[in-house]
Amino acid sequence: MRIIYSIFKRDFFSLLLSPMFFFLGTMYTAFLSYRYLRTLFQFIQMKQMPGANSISQNIHLSVFVTHMNFFYLVMLILIPIFSMKLISEERKEGSLDLLLTAPITTTQIVLGKFLAGWGIMSVFLLLALIYPVLTGFVAKFDWGLLWSSYIGMFLTLGLYVSFGLFASSLTKSLILSAFISFLLIIIIMMSGGAVASIGNPVLSDIAQQMALMMHLQDFFDGQLSLSGFVYMISMMVFGCFLTQKAIEVMRLKS
Repeated sequence: MRIIYSIFKRDFFSLLLSPMFFFLGTMYTAFLSYRYLRTLFQFIQMKQMPGANSISQNIHLSVFVTHMNFFYLVMLILIPIFSMKLISEERKEGSLDLLLTAPITTTQIVLGKFLAGWGIMSVFLLLALIYPVLTGFVAKFDWGLLWSSYIGMFLTLGLYVSFGLFASSLTKSLILSAFISFLLIIIIMMSGGAVASIGNPVLSDIAQQMALMMHLQDFFDGQLSLSGFVYMISMMVFGCFLTQKAIEVMRLKS
């Protein structure tokens, strides 16, 4: 555990204190603030319209889910950018060789870097959480739905980071690593949709269990189902497993 923590601490703070994080974090916060306040004011205006009480207005769906959807889209860009720095950049600079020749296992390397990537993305998630929490001081809503939604987003970030880390282990090229990571994330995001459209009941049921968006929607609806946790964690483990095998190949060549 100490070795994993050391790798995590080094990589996490390397990303957190980098100029890229401050630049992207500033841009991210500015856009997120604008989008959230705009959505919130639109919701308030809708509530003040005549007959609005007869309309099923829900701040969770109208404001918070919209807020998280925007956060989700931003993460599709940020995860490949930060993931590429975890392995690809170190391979390019030659610093990864120090880890590969050190008396530590590939599992420790992967877990340390995975936790660092997941951690830095969680910082962005915490920033996004501030807005609904502050709204809670002036509005009443179901906190259970909010926490459930953010748990789902937290697990989704871990899933995407695991495959971003795998993409980072495939090449020294930062641009190619980011592109592969983005492509893998899109494939996972759309998984299950093509099979579900076939119409076969068996394939459709399998597709639903393999569809990330179905499980994420369950979290947004406040359903903390066991199948959702199993899917998310299993995919994380699979992504880390692929990364481990890629690093083992690098280790044999070094």
